[in-house]
Amino acid sequence: MASRTPIQTFYAGEAIFITGGTGFVGKLLTEKLLRSCPDISRIYLLIRLKKDKCPKSRLDEMFEKPIFYRLARIMSQWPNTYTFTKAIAEGLLRDEMGDLPVGIFRPAIVLSSANEPLVGWIDNMYGPLGITVTSLLGITRFHRCNPDMKANIVPVDFTVNGLIASAWDVGNNQFRYDQVFDPHLRS
Repeated sequence: MASRTPIQTFYAGEAIFITGGTGFVGKLLTEKLLRSCPDISRIYLLIRLKKDKCPKSRLDEMFEKPIFYRLARIMSQWPNTYTFTKAIAEGLLRDEMGDLPVGIFRPAIVLSSANEPLVGWIDNMYGPLGITVTSLLGITRFHRCNPDMKANIVPVDFTVNGLIASAWDVGNNQFRYDQVFDPHLRS
């Protein structure tokens, strides 16, 4: 048997819990773990219901509380709902993690793979790829943008490799939350 890398040794015999395992990055994360860390004991995937499968059997008509206006005022501090919901999730982790080793991995704009599982692999037409394809097809002729801004784009396989390695790093180093998130404490 070939010798294991430190990351393969770390994951050997472990049970892994993945949220978002059916999404774009999650699919490749699961595939990479199964292929590269064969001694993982189990992988658990948290899978939500599809959007069109409402779990309620009956919807009652009623007036909703006027929460929307308060929420819109709070959300105005973030550029979009994606960053707003990420901030809520990270705040919840910070407040509830206790002694649990936690790491938050924030990739840039994730696009198709560079090498794994196949060169150029992607499973959807979201975000920047959708804009690019519609432009190439001549459907979209112009985009409003700031030409001085550069997009941070990273291949999905680089993202997955970084995610696997960062979990290994968190598990081995046990950083405190404030050391990771307070920019004054970073070296």
